[in-house]
Amino acid sequence: GTNYEIHKDGSLINIKTGRKKKWSISNKGYLRSSIWVNGKMKNVSQHRLLAEAFIQNECNKPQVNHKNGIKTDNRIENLEWATASENTSHSFRNGLQKPTKPHMKKVVDMVTGDIYESVSESARAIGMNISYVAKMLKGDVPNKTNFKYHD
Repeated sequence: GTNYEIHKDGSLINIKTGRKKKWSISNKGYLRSSIWVNGKMKNVSQHRLLAEAFIQNECNKPQVNHKNGIKTDNRIENLEWATASENTSHSFRNGLQKPTKPHMKKVVDMVTGDIYESVSESARAIGMNISYVAKMLKGDVPNKTNFKYHD
């Protein structure tokens, strides 16, 4: 097992020595530390340890979300368990993540005004090949649809 315990204030204590572990910021912006577990060095995230220790996870959700979008704000009331898709849509809503993949951009039908969440959704709606619709939207081939990327 492990010889560490996490406290609500985010301090990670080595039970044997009583010493506090230092946190560093990972390249993704989360507070991280390394601890020994069963003789192996393991990287742990402060928000994850706090959620596992102090937040109920009845639905067995796999990820921990920062409600205010600040990755270093690991107060218990700012953390919640989330599914991968809840976590992702939360980060888009809060402008933390911009859609990088063009197929994640919304698509609008210029005739009906319908807005689709993605290229694949728009392509399915008219029964066309997804990559072909993507090419039309990018302008690689003539666009025979009423679709364009939605800003």
